[in-house]
Amino acid sequence: MYVATKVTGVSFNSEFINLLKHLAKNNEPYVIKSAVVGLSGMQKVAMMMISSFSNRTFYEFDSVDKALEFFVADSLGK
Repeated sequence: MYVATKVTGVSFNSEFINLLKHLAKNNEPYVIKSAVVGLSGMQKVAMMMISSFSNRTFYEFDSVDKALEFFVADSLGK
């Protein structure tokens, strides 16, 4: 499955980051690619921690449309 997560305006605290780290690590077998939309400032630092802990790549986009275009191109092998 492809997963797009929009985080515009979302506050991250240590408890939330730990929850996301474990979620990302445990759902890895089911996810083809992950995109995160709307990262800014400290959210980028949090995503680097989540990515490092889960050993996953999260592709960063400014809009949901761009993330969905990325997924379509990936699914078509482009």
